[in-house]
Amino acid sequence: MANVRLRHKFQPQNIYNVDETGLTTVQKPVKVIAKKGDKQVGRITSAERGTLVTVCCAVNAIGNSIPPFFIFPRVHFKGSMINGGPPGCVGVANPSGWMNVATFLEWMKHFIQNVKCSPANPVLLLLDNHESHVYCVFRFS
Repeated sequence: MANVRLRHKFQPQNIYNVDETGLTTVQKPVKVIAKKGDKQVGRITSAERGTLVTVCCAVNAIGNSIPPFFIFPRVHFKGSMINGGPPGCVGVANPSGWMNVATFLEWMKHFIQNVKCSPANPVLLLLDNHESHVYCVFRFS
């Protein structure tokens, strides 16, 4: 990476790392009330964790981030799913709720729109080896 950075003269504000993580839709209980002697309390509370929403975040080398990109485990996205979300956030839906090639391409559009990269302002994007990142063919104009 050092060679790439030096060759292209990327500034720290133009070096981004991206990653996804799953967020639970159910708050973790502060206290659990159970009958004395119950052995299954952990199992009961873990069953209430609900489904996960994936959030994809990109942060640059000086700590600035673009608005988050949410992937909901649904067939159809509804705008109300991101009501009250961070300014500029975007949401999409797919049945699994995880990143795939199609949602990664949507995220790339979101990324480009927010970082304003261009031939005059190149940006280095660091990715993991997730299959949705590796098997993409990009064609942006």
